[in-house]
Amino acid sequence: MDSNVIDGLIEAGAPEQVIAAARSSMTPPETHCEVWPDNWPTLTFFLSLNTQWQRVIGLGGQAWLGIPSTAIESEMCMQGIARKRRPALLASIRLMEHAALAVLNKVKE
Repeated sequence: MDSNVIDGLIEAGAPEQVIAAARSSMTPPETHCEVWPDNWPTLTFFLSLNTQWQRVIGLGGQAWLGIPSTAIESEMCMQGIARKRRPALLASIRLMEHAALAVLNKVKE
């Protein structure tokens, strides 16, 4: 959603709560962060696992569980990652996963 939609809602006489909801759903500006060259291979591998995350959904909401080890191992094989590199890569992936889980499972107040 962009400012043109907001302007259109205002011009159409939409209720203030609709306009406020539209404003709150606007995508924030893209943020960038620096990735050191040594970390690019780990980051790109982590991003290649984006469809492998497991979560459970129940009456209390959802909880993210993480990335199954079998999925990580399978992806390492498919990408041809040398066996001697795998332990260090796995440790880095688990570190990134742990940080992501803290954000994904943060309780909203």
